Amino acid sequence: MKYFFPGFMLLLLSVSVSAQRPVGKMVVGLELASDVIGYTNGYSPLPAPALQIDYPIGKFSVGTALTQHRFRPVFDSYTYLNRREATLIGREKVLAYAYEKTISQAKYWSVPFRIQYRLPCNCVYLQAATAFDFWKAQAPLTETVLLREQPDNPETQLPMNGGVRKLAHSFELGVGFKLHMNDYWRLVLRPSFVWSQYPDLASDLVWNRTLRMTVGVQYAFLRYGGNF
Repeated sequence: MKYFFPGFMLLLLSVSVSAQRPVGKMVVGLELASDVIGYTNGYSPLPAPALQIDYPIGKFSVGTALTQHRFRPVFDSYTYLNRREATLIGREKVLAYAYEKTISQAKYWSVPFRIQYRLPCNCVYLQAATAFDFWKAQAPLTETVLLREQPDNPETQLPMNGGVRKLAHSFELGVGFKLHMNDYWRLVLRPSFVWSQYPDLASDLVWNRTLRMTVGVQYAFLRYGGNF
C-alpha cells in the first residue's frame, strides 16, 4: 500500500501532460526494484539498484541493465567431517557428529533483456523481460559445529539447506508509467509480475511468483538530431 499513492499520483501526472513525446534515441538511467509481495520460505530479496540503458525503435524500445540481487537471511550448509566428538548437552555427555558449517548470502549479478511497447499517449508502456542471474563469488564464513543427529548418508546429504543456485533465470511482465520532466529527464514507475527461480537448492519451491515495484530516473543521453 505504501507504493499506491505515489504510483497513483505519477499516473495522473503522466496522462495529464500533453508533451509526452520521445526525445531520446538512447536513454540511460538508474532504477530501484523491490519485490513487495510473494516471497515465501523465510527468504526475501533486498531492494535491487540497477544501471540500465534503452534504445527506442519506433513504438518499441529494447534495453538491458546491470543489477545485483541479494537475499536475506543468510544460507547455511553443512558438510560432515567424518568424526565424532564428546560434548555436553544439558548435563548429559554425548558423542556428537562434527560438521563444517558454511555461512553465505545469496548474491547475484543480474543481466536482464527487455522489450517495451509504448502506447499512443507515450506515457504508458508494456514491458516483457527475461533475466539471467549469475552467482557472485564470495568467501563464505566457516566454523565447526557439533550436531547430535546424523543424516542417513552424512557424506552426501546435508541436514539443512543444500546450497545456493549458481545460475538462476527469471521472467517479467509489467506496465510502466513515464513522466517527462523536460527534453532530457523523465521519471518512471513500473509494477510487474515476476517469475524467478528460488535460490535455495534444497527448497521444494523451484519457481517463485512476486509483485515487483520499480522506480527510476532516466536521461536522454543521445537525442534525435545528434545533440547530447
